[in-house]
Amino acid sequence: RTRRSLPETWASLLRGPSKPLILYCHTLRRYDDLDQALFENAKKLSLHVFELPDADAFHAFASGKQKWDQLERAAAHGSDGVPCDLFGEQRVVVYGISL
Repeated sequence: RTRRSLPETWASLLRGPSKPLILYCHTLRRYDDLDQALFENAKKLSLHVFELPDADAFHAFASGKQKWDQLERAAAHGSDGVPCDLFGEQRVVVYGISL
């Protein structure tokens, strides 16, 4: 049995026939080195990881008022998902993941 990293699993799902939308809830800054490895692995697999700006953005998407690509453009961070704050506090974030 082969073990896969989380980004490898996301990539496999996104490249499959069903083309799902992936939302991932993550506790940021719990382990900074693991956060960095997660984002680096996602980038190597050409995955776009973006933070959903707030709950309103998610609800707008879920209700059909906002499209997935509009959420990506509204994201607060760059395409690698790495937070911009140098000494940020631990917090829960929801990421959207796409190809």
